Amino acid sequence: MKTKILSVILSAIILSTSAATLTGCGGEKESVAKIATSDEAATKIETVTEVATDEQGSTQIVEETKVIEETTTTNSKSESSENSETKSNDSSASKKSSTGNKTISNSASTSKNNNSVSSKTNSNSTSVKKTSSKKSSSSSSTKKSNPKTVAVSSVSLSKNSMSVTVGKSSSFTVTINPSNATNRDYTASTSNGNATVNCSGSTVTVKGISKGSCTVTVKSNNGKTAKCSVTVKAKSKPKSTKVTDDTPISHKELCTDKNMQKVCDAINAYFKDKGMKYDSSKNKNNSGWFHCPTAYDSARTMSINQCINEYIEYLDTNYQAIYISEGYDYSGTLFKCYYERLNNGEYEIYFCMG
Repeated sequence: MKTKILSVILSAIILSTSAATLTGCGGEKESVAKIATSDEAATKIETVTEVATDEQGSTQIVEETKVIEETTTTNSKSESSENSETKSNDSSASKKSSTGNKTISNSASTSKNNNSVSSKTNSNSTSVKKTSSKKSSSSSSTKKSNPKTVAVSSVSLSKNSMSVTVGKSSSFTVTINPSNATNRDYTASTSNGNATVNCSGSTVTVKGISKGSCTVTVKSNNGKTAKCSVTVKAKSKPKSTKVTDDTPISHKELCTDKNMQKVCDAINAYFKDKGMKYDSSKNKNNSGWFHCPTAYDSARTMSINQCINEYIEYLDTNYQAIYISEGYDYSGTLFKCYYERLNNGEYEIYFCMG
C-alpha cells in the first residue's frame, strides 16, 4: 500500500525586473528588458512529502523541495510547458523514491531545477539577437533608399576645332562620361567676343561675331573640361551679279522686249553701214522679208551679243544669196528690222526690204 501526501508551501515570492540598453545602427536605444522579460517574474518554492509502505509494512517518508519559476501573461506558454515538464519529472521522481533511495530522488529534483533556470537564460539571449537583427535590416533599407552618386570622369567633344563665318553658325556635340553619371549638367563659354555660344541638350552652337579666333570651353558640374578652338572668318564679298551683253543667259532670260529691241537695233545699224536706207513704214505686209524665230534656240544658253551676231550672219547671207546675186546692191535699198512677241513667250524678228 502506497500513500502520497502533497503539501505545497509557498516559502517566498521574489519579484525581479532586469533592464539593459542596446544602441542600434540608427542611434536608437532599446530596453532589452522590455522585449525579453517585459513583465515581472515570481519564484515559488514548494515541498512535496511522500509516504511509501513496502511489502513488509515498513513506512518510508521522502521529502522533496522544488523551485518553480512563473512568468506573467507574456511568458504563459513557457510557464505551462515548464509546469507540465515538472509534473512529468515529479512522477519520475516518485517512481525512483519507491526503490527506497531517497538521495537519488532529491538529486533528480535538483537537476531539474538547474535546467529550468538555464533554459530561461537562453530564452532571454535569443530575444536580444532578434532585436539586433531587426536593427540591421532597418540599416540596410536606409542604404537602398540613397543610391550611390556616380561622378563625371571626363568630357569629350565631337569637334576639337572648327571655323565659322561672321554672322553664320556651326555646332558640335558634348558627351559626358560615363553615361550613367548622376549630374550631367555642363556650361559652355568663349574666351573673347569673337563668337557667342548657345547650349541646347548635348549640342553647343557657336556663332561668329567678328573676324579672329577664340576658345570655347565646356565644363562639367564637377570641373571636368574640354575645349574647341574656333576660327571666325570675315564675310566673303558677294559675287558680281552684273550681267553684260556678253554674259551667257538662259533662253527665258533672253526672251524679253528689252533684249529683242537690242537685237533689232544692232541689225538695223549693221545694214545702214552697208549703205541701205532705214524705212520705218516697212513691215511684213508691204515688203519682202526674212525672219528669225527665237523658238529655234529655245534649248540654248547664249549672250545677247551672240544672238545679234548669229542673226546678222543669217540675214546677210540670205540677202546676198537672193538680192546681190540678182544684181541688187546694198546702197539705196529700203529696209527695216523689227520684232513681234508671240503668245507662248517666244519672239519673231522680221527683216523687211524692197
